Amino acid sequence: MAAISTVYGLNESAALLGLAVNTLKSKVDQGLPIIQRGAKGKPWQISIPDAVAWLSSNQSGKREALGNLDGSGPALPSGDFNLLEEQARERHHKANIAEMKAAEMAGDLVDRNSVRHACEAAAVVFRTGLENAGPRLAQKARSAATSAQGKTAVQAEITLILKTTSDGLRKAARVRSDADMGDDDE
Repeated sequence: MAAISTVYGLNESAALLGLAVNTLKSKVDQGLPIIQRGAKGKPWQISIPDAVAWLSSNQSGKREALGNLDGSGPALPSGDFNLLEEQARERHHKANIAEMKAAEMAGDLVDRNSVRHACEAAAVVFRTGLENAGPRLAQKARSAATSAQGKTAVQAEITLILKTTSDGLRKAARVRSDADMGDDDE
């Protein structure tokens, strides 16, 4: 599985952080950590989680007058809205959304419907295996000469049920994956 990128260029970072490009550059001049400053032939590289952490921690002077997220500093009167905290939360959530979009584009996210269909298919195979196991086990128990042979027969039947379930799950995942690929062609 490919790693999810959390490093973006200047414009993307500004959009994710909810800042104007010039404001982001100003924050960089104030100490916002970057991986690489843009220059001729070199793109900007900004780590969104690091930028969010820096922006959150460097609002402390303003935040102290309003109260902090962790409860330190003067508390806000009940019901008051703390704009700085809300902006920090918004930037954090935008960074998370950007990471999810990057993972989705890289094919690292699994569609929940695909998982649901595969699990439903596996459950049907498992249930069918269990329903059919009784008669087979009864027949094997009648023909087993010892309790050890009976135990071996039960273990073999359980192994068969689990293998069939696993094979059905893999088949359902392949069919679903092939169907998803076909959706992209349309």
